[in-house]
Amino acid sequence: DYLQRRLVHPAQRIRQQADQLEGLHRRLRLAQGSGLQQAQWRWQTSSQRLRRLRPDVAQRCERLAVSTRHLNSAMTVYLARQDARLLALHQHVQYLDPQQVLARGYSVVRDAAGQVVSSSAAIAVGDNLQLIFAQGGAMVAVRKIHEAP
Repeated sequence: DYLQRRLVHPAQRIRQQADQLEGLHRRLRLAQGSGLQQAQWRWQTSSQRLRRLRPDVAQRCERLAVSTRHLNSAMTVYLARQDARLLALHQHVQYLDPQQVLARGYSVVRDAAGQVVSSSAAIAVGDNLQLIFAQGGAMVAVRKIHEAP
């Protein structure tokens, strides 16, 4: 009986081996498919990582060109404003130029020591004063002093 159980008909043995071979074949295909899927997944993740790390040069060039145009435009406006401001300051300085002040009818009065006289309290009757006009000057003697109101 024991030997009978061990004896297997050759057709049955072939069927068992065919089933076993089919199972191995199925496992091999799954292993190959799984390995291929893993390789594809690794390739996709590496490709995505590379795309994130590698900048889009054309897009960055376009952004740089747009930024450059904006900067040039802003600088043009800024420089025009600064130019207008500089012109206004220049005109103001010209207005305050001592020679221009003298040309408007003012004069500079100096005492005998050459100091500018800005108050009648700084002079006395008989003092010699130098008057400076826009064109020329004069030497005068004080005859009378009028006190400030």
